[in-house]
Amino acid sequence: MVTKVRLVPLAAHVPVAVSLACLEWHETEQQYRTGRFQPAIETYLAWDRAGMFRYFVLLEDDEVIGHMAFVVSPSRTTSGLEANEEFVYIRPDKRKGWAGVRLVADAIEFLKLNGVGDIFVGSKLTASKPIDKLLQRLGGRHVANLYVF
Repeated sequence: MVTKVRLVPLAAHVPVAVSLACLEWHETEQQYRTGRFQPAIETYLAWDRAGMFRYFVLLEDDEVIGHMAFVVSPSRTTSGLEANEEFVYIRPDKRKGWAGVRLVADAIEFLKLNGVGDIFVGSKLTASKPIDKLLQRLGGRHVANLYVF
């Protein structure tokens, strides 16, 4: 099995993006969200056309098994570029090994190499375990906690 990460235009991957978002919804999001599943694809496509959205796919033998996305914009405090993670998800049957590490590490490296100064990645509990330790191993610092009301 060959695993690789690619930056791709969202428009070419909408069906798989929605499919993975639906899996994520059922595994984690519906437990704390108040609305119903309705992904913001049109918003993401507009951001992608404006050059603000970075959509990474995790491929195993050319099959998409996971994805990660960031919104890139000027920082309100430094005016440099910053990236805020919108989502990261890997199919449960593909979470063994280093595929998830590769997705997160390669996406962060790409952003850094392309002028992004600060990269914000969230951490939430999934059915398996939190991503905190992985993010710390990749050089991330814990700076805040998130609460949902």
